[in-house]
Amino acid sequence: MMAALVLPDVPADRDVNLKEHYWRERVPFFASGLAAISWSIVKEIILEGRPPERENMIFHLVFLTMSGVALASRREALHKLFAGAMFLIFLAYIAALFTRLG
Repeated sequence: MMAALVLPDVPADRDVNLKEHYWRERVPFFASGLAAISWSIVKEIILEGRPPERENMIFHLVFLTMSGVALASRREALHKLFAGAMFLIFLAYIAALFTRLG
């Protein structure tokens, strides 16, 4: 769902301004991210009867914070920084998750 927000429909007969599209979809994109991360925490509480484990909760809180800041801010430099940082944090989370599962 979030990919559908961030990736524009590109008609064959015209150009798309990706920067304009990003700023137009910024609020629904980050609001969806906040909802998904929040639901992940709530789901764990419902299914497991407890909040996520410490490391998992830290990841959730970092992403909640960064998504909330990105939702509220129109500073282009911050969004550029967060794009790379969130990608690297997500990769680290996946690596930590698979290391733990293995």
